[in-house]
Amino acid sequence: VDSLRHSRSRLNVYKALASPSLISLSSEDPILTAFRLGWELKELSKVENEFRQEYEELSQQCKLFAKDLLDQARSSRELETILNHRDDSEELDSRETSHDLAKLKLAIKYQHKEVGDTNYCMFNPGLVVGDINYCMFNPGLVVGDTNYCMFNPGLVVGDTNYCMFSPGLVVGDTNYCMFSPGLVVGDTNYCMFSPGLVVGDTNYCMFNPGLVLLSPCWRKF
Repeated sequence: VDSLRHSRSRLNVYKALASPSLISLSSEDPILTAFRLGWELKELSKVENEFRQEYEELSQQCKLFAKDLLDQARSSRELETILNHRDDSEELDSRETSHDLAKLKLAIKYQHKEVGDTNYCMFNPGLVVGDINYCMFNPGLVVGDTNYCMFNPGLVVGDTNYCMFSPGLVVGDTNYCMFSPGLVVGDTNYCMFSPGLVVGDTNYCMFNPGLVLLSPCWRKF
């Protein structure tokens, strides 16, 4: 009985600590606090068998709170600033730079996939879209979905490294790709193709003079 009473008292304390209002008012870094508390609650759910479900629900509450805070970002630049902010350097490699998506890495460390959802994935120039170091995807979502990726400021939507497509459609579909100004439609890097057809088909691609049809750069997507 005493053990159960102690467990219930501890649960009540964590219910208070996991309150979004309390976290917002008492923490200098609510997102980091939510990360840590969510992880701690998840671990407690593994040992407090009588209240496993309650601890799991509180853990999920913290994860969603951190996600909701990021939802308040009004632009990709603002979101980038939040994700790059670091005030807990001992948790990450001190050699990392100040633009290393520190918060996103902590989300991965604490297994907060809600924050690592592609809604919040930002890619640094030169990195592969969907690199496991920078993005955690929810099941069923396609890497590069136009609705789930935000790009670093200054990058051109449609750049070959950053152009993202809707799930289930063919890369290069005319409805889902925007190209950089001044580029020629049909250039080998920027040619738009109809879904299901062979890239480079004479009926569906406009080539620049001198380009070879079905050269090594053409392939099925």
